[in-house]
Amino acid sequence: MSEQASEYILNVVELLNVTKQPGTSYNENIRGILNWRDVYDSNKTYYINDIVLFNELQYIRINETPGNETPTNIISWTFFATTKKNTSAYFTFRDNNNRPYIDTNNSNYLLGQKILYPGSESVGNPSSIQVIASITGNGSANIRIVDVTNANIICENANINTTEPTIFNLGVLSNIPTSISDLEIQYNRGTANLIRLYCLTMIF
Repeated sequence: MSEQASEYILNVVELLNVTKQPGTSYNENIRGILNWRDVYDSNKTYYINDIVLFNELQYIRINETPGNETPTNIISWTFFATTKKNTSAYFTFRDNNNRPYIDTNNSNYLLGQKILYPGSESVGNPSSIQVIASITGNGSANIRIVDVTNANIICENANINTTEPTIFNLGVLSNIPTSISDLEIQYNRGTANLIRLYCLTMIF
């Protein structure tokens, strides 16, 4: 791991008062704290609250069942932090039938994914957030990013209006939290029959 990445990890550890730091021994019997596990290794078993480095991004395990799934598996992991500028965090979605999207015909906002965002003081401000999405029927659907911790909307696009998967920018970013926060990707069908959400990229 680069010296820059190591220093960054230590900063996050101090910020969150994590009891496990890079270079310390790992005790898999300890639960309920954040555990730094170094670079992801498919030969290792990972537990809830483990943090790994994968493709220069950090992921935290959210699955209570031990396993070794790749950190891009959204059932078991979620984005935790980025270790450098000019990179991105990438999320893909699958429904219960393993199709490469999630969808809804609900007119109320539903949760698509949670993101544990370390805060702009640690990782900087994202420059844009983009999604691939589509609708069925006429009209337009809505996607937004909500900071649940501070009760703010960070960005929103209320004009998801193509029946083929298309890249949409979620617009101007505002109210970006400076400290660690719970973010949610939320979506609804708006005036369309249905909305499908395939993936999301947060660009730094």
